[in-house]
Amino acid sequence: MQKKTIFLSLLIAIVFAGYYFGFERCQDQLAYDYSPYCVKCNEQNAEKGDPGSAYNLALYFEGRDPVKSNDWLRTAAERGDRRAVSRALDECGDGKQFSPRSAEKILSDVVAKDPQAMSLEAMYFYLGGYCGPINLELVRTFYVKRADDDLILCRVALKYGEVVRSGTAKDSDQKNVIELLQECMRKSDPDSVTYQDASKLLGALRP
Repeated sequence: MQKKTIFLSLLIAIVFAGYYFGFERCQDQLAYDYSPYCVKCNEQNAEKGDPGSAYNLALYFEGRDPVKSNDWLRTAAERGDRRAVSRALDECGDGKQFSPRSAEKILSDVVAKDPQAMSLEAMYFYLGGYCGPINLELVRTFYVKRADDDLILCRVALKYGEVVRSGTAKDSDQKNVIELLQECMRKSDPDSVTYQDASKLLGALRP
């Protein structure tokens, strides 16, 4: 009985040691449920400039410390973590954490480092999506037909189509929209609302 008690005590001690000192790899843990050891590791890496670690901390502190979570999210976005940039764009606007100007600055910095990075997000921003202004000249600059993310591709195609139908676009914009809508339909389920909306818009835009 005494040996069994000692064994259980050792087992519990090992479990707690693993939780606090990271016997389990941090890569195998969800950021929301990091052990204290993994939180510390990510803080150290984030302080050295790693954007991914900053984003992990933003996730960890969600629901625990909203102020810290927001601070780390801003840090990650400003350092170019694409997940953080996407959230910054989704959460931007007057009176929100990311103002239209700060969101545009973050997006511009990412695209400046890699012109192909987040091109569709940049198009959507300058089509008046997120919290951005309509600037078709910049939209043409960022124009890209294909993307791995079907959702953002279709969002851009539909938004672009709405802007073109308003009558303020050039012929090149109409050509771009038609290509995007066709690509959106190719990647979408024919029974989906997205497919139907793209099909209607395509029919309205074709000569």
